[in-house]
Amino acid sequence: MAGLQVKRREADTPDRIGFDLAARGTGRRAGATLYKRHLLPIEAAMSLRPALSLLPLLCVAASTYAAELPQPIEHLAWLAGCWQIDGRPAGAGEQWSSLAGGTMLGSSRSLRDGRTVGFEFMQLRQHDDGRLVFTALPSGRDATDFTTTHIDGNEAVFENRRNDFPQRIRYRRVDSQRLHARISIARDNPAQATDFPMHRIPCGATASRK
Repeated sequence: MAGLQVKRREADTPDRIGFDLAARGTGRRAGATLYKRHLLPIEAAMSLRPALSLLPLLCVAASTYAAELPQPIEHLAWLAGCWQIDGRPAGAGEQWSSLAGGTMLGSSRSLRDGRTVGFEFMQLRQHDDGRLVFTALPSGRDATDFTTTHIDGNEAVFENRRNDFPQRIRYRRVDSQRLHARISIARDNPAQATDFPMHRIPCGATASRK
């Protein structure tokens, strides 16, 4: 092919050159190669058209599927209502709002000798980045955030290792009428943990010791 010379005219195009070379016995192979190279991008684009036409449908399906997936906070919808701490004075316990707007709001109260000796405001918030955060404001002090490290339909664990105590907060549903809450340090150590077994009571009712 080194001795082959092709004089290109202004009207020549790659496929025209291919045909001219193909008409000559010595240029048949070169012409076929140029012609195929010219057609490959067109054939590739045509073969992609069916797949490209499906992209909008795939995007809609993916977004719909993601929207239907349960958010982590939905696993804690069972927490809504009023809870009395076992063995404590009536009214000592927690109360949680129903889930709405990606949040649940809660409050707790500690009693001794008929007087309130401690209280806490709490918030569960589902963030856009997927994090579920438990925010605690004990006795009016600064807010402290705890982020979920585990959650399923019956248990949620929140941690903040930079906090002195607690570093871990756990809520576990025992059944539809009972739950078990625990505050502790980040590593499992019963000596540095406090448990709060609770049972469900009607909100607004005067609870009795149990």
